[in-house]
Amino acid sequence: MSTHKSTSKTVGILSWVISLTYFGFLVFLSSVEFISGKLTFTEFLLHLLPACLFPLIFVIGQFAKLWGGLLFFSVATAYNIVAWGRFHWSTYILMTAPIYFLAMVHFWKYRSEK
Repeated sequence: MSTHKSTSKTVGILSWVISLTYFGFLVFLSSVEFISGKLTFTEFLLHLLPACLFPLIFVIGQFAKLWGGLLFFSVATAYNIVAWGRFHWSTYILMTAPIYFLAMVHFWKYRSEK
């Protein structure tokens, strides 16, 4: 029984680390584009919108695991559909793999709480 709790705690910490790292990654990418002059201030704010949406979904997922998993899965799938064909395939893996992982973690936590 204690193994399950320690595994759950480890996965919870891992999901926090991935979430915070991914948030920093999104902010960093937007900042680099803005500083290099490729984005106007308005475009910069639009690029920060997903970065601000990400922690909101994570907080929702802390209270409602199923909804968090569904939202993360939906966001990652929507990004793949909307942006498909504009970038190299590795971009889609880099941008959506952490989100799909967090969706799986939330689904796993929801399932283990039942």
